[in-house]
Amino acid sequence: ATALDGFGYFRPLEAFEPDCVRACLAALLAVELSTPMPALPSPFHLFTRHGFHGGFWRFPYSSDSIGSSAYVLGMVRPWRKEA
Repeated sequence: ATALDGFGYFRPLEAFEPDCVRACLAALLAVELSTPMPALPSPFHLFTRHGFHGGFWRFPYSSDSIGSSAYVLGMVRPWRKEA
């Protein structure tokens, strides 16, 4: 959880609050259950359809390469989103 506090320093990463994630994923589940599954070019397209990823799919670096930096930044100076 400490590394998540440092993700804000690495745009476009976003660490969402649990209540936000819970509401968004419940809405995505409702959509998935109420609409028929379209024909997909490959099984990997299941992950991109209705993705809720917090920016990792657009991030130019791997999570391993920023893990230590995000942890240290989250420990020393946690990112707080301005209201």
